Amino acid sequence: MNKRLAILSLVSIMTVGSLTACDTGYDYEEGVMLYLNGVAYTTDELYDSYGLNTAAGAKAYYELVNDLIIEADIETTDTMDQIVASQLDSFYDTASDNADTNGTTDSEEIENSLEALGFDSIDELEDSYYLTQKTAKAEDEFYSDDAYEDTFIPEFVEETSPYHVKHILVKVDASSKAYYDASISESDADDLSNVVERLATGEDFGTVAQTKSEDTGSAANFGDVGIMSTKTSFVSEFKYGLYTYDAMFNPDTDEATRETVIDKTFTTDSEDVASYQDYYSDGAYGIPYSAVKELDYYSDVTKDSSGIAVQNADESNYPRNILFNNYFNNHALSFIYLDDATADTTDYYTSGDYSAANNSGRFQNVDGISDNLKSYTADSTGYITTTEGVADSKNILCDEEGRPILVTRAGTGDGDSGYQGIHFIVAQKDPFTTTTSDLEDYYTLDKPSTSSTSDTDGSTYISFIDSTNRDVYDTRVDNIKTAVKAMDTNFSYKQFEYYLEEATTEHGLVLSDELDSTLKSYIAYQRASTEKSIVDSYNESWESYIRSLGEIENVSSRIIPTEKGIEAFMNNDISNFNTSRASAWGGK
Repeated sequence: MNKRLAILSLVSIMTVGSLTACDTGYDYEEGVMLYLNGVAYTTDELYDSYGLNTAAGAKAYYELVNDLIIEADIETTDTMDQIVASQLDSFYDTASDNADTNGTTDSEEIENSLEALGFDSIDELEDSYYLTQKTAKAEDEFYSDDAYEDTFIPEFVEETSPYHVKHILVKVDASSKAYYDASISESDADDLSNVVERLATGEDFGTVAQTKSEDTGSAANFGDVGIMSTKTSFVSEFKYGLYTYDAMFNPDTDEATRETVIDKTFTTDSEDVASYQDYYSDGAYGIPYSAVKELDYYSDVTKDSSGIAVQNADESNYPRNILFNNYFNNHALSFIYLDDATADTTDYYTSGDYSAANNSGRFQNVDGISDNLKSYTADSTGYITTTEGVADSKNILCDEEGRPILVTRAGTGDGDSGYQGIHFIVAQKDPFTTTTSDLEDYYTLDKPSTSSTSDTDGSTYISFIDSTNRDVYDTRVDNIKTAVKAMDTNFSYKQFEYYLEEATTEHGLVLSDELDSTLKSYIAYQRASTEKSIVDSYNESWESYIRSLGEIENVSSRIIPTEKGIEAFMNNDISNFNTSRASAWGGK
C-alpha cells in the first residue's frame, strides 16, 4: 500500500493493551524495517514501493515513523474516545443524509465516502481519528509550560538574543527612494514635531504611543511591538538600528559584548561588517531639538514671507521638506539631542522652549552617544550639504526610564503596498545588557493576578501590560511561545526526536540500520538546507541595507542646506539660489 500508517488497519496490533514496555533487543532481519512492542514491521507491511534512497521515500518513512511513535507513546483517553465516537456518528449521519438525497443506501454512501478519503474500512477511518487526537495531545505535552520554562526559553534566549521593543510610528507620504528630495505633507510635519515635543517635555512614551502612533496594534499596548529576535521579520532599519546601538553606541555594552552583538546579529560577510562599522566610526546621526521646533513652525508654509507663491520653486524647496531631508529622511540610526537656545533669537526656538525641554528630565547625558554625533550641515559655501561632527557633548532624548530613544526612517513600499515613516524606538528589554538568567526570568510564562496591580510592574514581558482582562495575559503568553517556536523552522524535528527516544525506551522500538540512517540523514539535510536558506536571506538583507546606506551617503550632498535654502524660499529668491548652488558645485 502506498499509504501512511494512519490509513492502515492497526487495530489488532496497536491496541492500548499492547503498548507495554519492551526492553528486548532485536537482530536485524532481511525486510524488517522496525520492531515496536514486539511486532516486526516489514517493508511490505509499511510501504511496498517507496525506496529509502529517494527524497520522497525518506520523507514518507519519516512521516510514517512519526505516526508510529505517537501511536505508541500517547495513550488513548476517555476524552479521545468521546471525540472519536462523535466523529464516527457524524460520519454515519452524513452518509445517511447523502443516501436520502441521492436515492442510495447508507452502505453505498459509506463506501463512497471511505474511498474519497482514501480508506478501505471504518477501522482505518477510526484509526485516523485517533491519530489526529493523539498528534494534538503529543504536541501539547511536548510544548508544555514546563518544557518552555526549563528548555525552550533558555535556548531561545541563548540562540536569538530577543529584545522586547516598543515604538511610535509616524507615517509620511515620502517616497521610499527619495533619499535627498523627499516631500511630506503638512500633517506629516505636524505629527512628527508633535510626537517629539510631547516626549521632550515629559510625557511617557506609552502615552504618546497610544495617541499618536500609526501602528494601531502596538499603539493600543503603549507602543509595545513585542519580541524581536534575529528570526523576526522587522524592517531592516528598525532591526539593524537596535543592533547598531548595542554594537557601537550603548554605554552598557563593553568591547567583548559588542563583539558578541556583531557575531550574533550581523551579516557573516566580514567585508560588509567592516564597511558598516566604518560608516558609524564618526558617530550616529543627531537631530537637534531646534530643528523639530522649526519643522513645526514651517509645517504649513508653502509661500514666501509675504504670502506670495515662490517662483521656480517645487515641493523640495518647501521649508518643511528641507528640514525633513536634513534631519528625518536618513535611514541610518539617529538620536534627538538638546541644543542651546539662551535667548529669543528665533521665532521657532526660544529660551522658553529650551528650558521646558531641559527641565523635563527627558534629555540626559548618554556616554557613547552624547559626544559621538554627526549631522548634515552646509559646507563653507553654504550651498552644498556635507557631514560634520556635532560640537560639544549633547543631552539625548530618552524615555521616562532613561532609555535612549532611537530614531530611524523606514518602510516596506510605496502607496497602498506598504508604508513609509519614522520609527521612534526603545529597547524595553535589551538582551545584551541583561544577564542570561534575568532574561530567562523576564520571558517567564507566569501571569500576573488580575485582582491587583502589584505584580504588573513591567518586570516581565507579560506584566508590561496592566489589565484586568485575563485574555491579555493569555495573549502575551502565546506571544512568547510563538517567538520561541519561530527560532527554529525545523522545531518539529525536536518533537520527533523526543518521541522517538520515548518509543525506544518505553516500547522497545528498534529501527533497521538502513531506516535509522535514512531518518537521521533526512533530518540533518532538512536542517542544513533551511539554515543555509536563512543565512543566505539574512546576509542578503544586510547587504541590501548596507548598500542603501551607501546610496544615501552618496547623494546626501544634494540635500538642500537648511539656512540658505529656507532663506531663499522665504525671500522668493529660488532662481538666484539655484544659480549660486550651481556655481558652488562648479567649484568642486
